[in-house]
Amino acid sequence: MKFISILGYDRSGTTFLGSYLNHINGDIFYAGEIDKGIRIFFSGSNKKCTCGNIYAECPVWGKIFPFLDPDNIDLEFISNKIFELTGASVIVDSSKSFKYIRKFKKHFKGRYLSIHLKRNPKAVILSRMNLRKRRVNKGTHPKPYIAKKYNLMMIFDSLEWCYENIWFEKFKDEDTNLDLTYDFFGSELPSKILKFLEINNLDQLGNEKVVNHIVFGNKGRLNFRWKVEINHTWKNDLNKFQKLSVDLFTYPTRRIYNYSF
Repeated sequence: MKFISILGYDRSGTTFLGSYLNHINGDIFYAGEIDKGIRIFFSGSNKKCTCGNIYAECPVWGKIFPFLDPDNIDLEFISNKIFELTGASVIVDSSKSFKYIRKFKKHFKGRYLSIHLKRNPKAVILSRMNLRKRRVNKGTHPKPYIAKKYNLMMIFDSLEWCYENIWFEKFKDEDTNLDLTYDFFGSELPSKILKFLEINNLDQLGNEKVVNHIVFGNKGRLNFRWKVEINHTWKNDLNKFQKLSVDLFTYPTRRIYNYSF
């Protein structure tokens, strides 16, 4: 069994990409964000898997999460159970926790691959800003007094975007990594994905299984569609100050790693 980590900052299209891989080859199981799924399960929340069942009753995660030790996560058990329950030869995960990514890379040494997904930081910041506004308006945000400081949070998000992408650069190995840019999906998919699978001998897998058990991800991307629609609303919805601020704070990282959007 091989393991693919999708390395991408929040709101960068990781859920869509994971679903895309799952649908392009049925032997690839997209788990979603395993780290958040585990954390949410042990918090006592009755959150649902995309199959429609709460985690404890899901035919996949219901046979995995209840048997884990939250203080000592057994990756061997998780991977073996996923194979047993789905028959997949490849697990794709989009966890954001550096701790989990390190564990996955160490555990699947020699079988670990990665896809580093970047997205225009202005689009990311707008998406996170809109999400905060929706949660504040619904009364579901745990810290609304901070979340309402949208420009301050914009600066925080810009710096965090840099920090996480710098770490993703350190995690990936050039020989086993694919670099993708969300803003260029229209021209990069499916050719780059198919080439990546071919290089890593994953192009001959079966295509009969497509399993819908994403444990956590962007709900707006869970109803999979092949058509890639790139959102450019940031061009009109961010004001000049916000655009300039995001550009300023992310410039060093974009320049060092030659990111273009």
